[in-house]
Order: sequence, then structure tokens, then C-alpha cells
Amino acid sequence: TEEVSEEDSEETSEETEAVTEFEEDMATEDTITDANASLEDFTPEEEISEQEAAMNQEKVKAFVERMYTKALGREADTAGVEYWTDTLMKKEKTAAEVGYGFVFSDEYKNKNTKDDTFVETLYNVFMDRKSDKEGKNYWVGLLEKGYSRRYVYRKFAHSEEYTKVCQSYKITRGVIT
Repeated sequence: TEEVSEEDSEETSEETEAVTEFEEDMATEDTITDANASLEDFTPEEEISEQEAAMNQEKVKAFVERMYTKALGREADTAGVEYWTDTLMKKEKTAAEVGYGFVFSDEYKNKNTKDDTFVETLYNVFMDRKSDKEGKNYWVGLLEKGYSRRYVYRKFAHSEEYTKVCQSYKITRGVIT
């Protein structure tokens, strides 16, 4: 019986020493936290990611609504916004591919726009500005020489200005082949 109690005593003593060492380690300056900090000041990593995702989704939605307004000249429909936003969020399509979907949609084609209107639309959609006279003349001139609208579209979709537009909405520009 005495042997058991001595063993128990030794184990208890070792546990006490371990706890004391742990408490001393925890009391070092490196591990002391501000006593005034509340739990509300800390946001779990998953929550930050969800918040960022929600903010990004709003940006992507704004990008899609912008496509409707600038490319098609109308307000966006709810189903279309949801579809294109989801498509971009899941990275199933890039911004260049989505833009292509608008500019070469039946709805846009049915407008029967002249080349100068088409080029102006590209400036508005992909460069987020009105055309400059020289630039517009250049692109319209290419179309008049027989270059395709797809060729001109690709140049706008790959432009540095469109890259900046995409970055501002936090989406991937992508490429058109």
C-alpha cells in the first residue's frame, strides 16, 4: 500500500511541476494578450473568407449588370444576372468570354449596329470610356477593310484597359482565341 501511495505522490508531484512550468511559460511577454481585447475583435478565418466572397460576389454582380447596361443598353434581368454572376464566381467563364456572350448575343446582333456603333460599344464595355477619334477611326477602318468583328472584339478584350476594368471587379480577364 505504501508503494502505491509513493508512486501516486511522485506522479502528483510530476504533474504539479509540469503544470507550474506550463503556467510560467504562458506568463512570458510573448504569450500575454491584451486584457482589454474582446472576442468581437477577432474574426475566424472562415468568416473572413465568407465576407470576402460576399463582397467579391457583389463586385461580380456589378460587372454583369454593367454588361447589360453598356453592351445591350438595358437594365439587367434577375435570371441573367444570377446566371452570369454564378458563371464568373465558379470560374466557368472568364470576363472576356462573358463579354463575348453579350457582344455576340442574338439580342445584340438583332440591333444591327453599324461598325462605328459597334466600336463605340467596345470602348464603353471594355475600356470603360468613350472612344477617341483616332482610335475609333482605326478600328472602324479595319472593319471596313474586311477584318471581322470578332477580330476587333478580341483586341479590346485583351487590352490593358480591360485588364484594369477586370481587376477593379476582382475577376479574371481571360483570353479569346
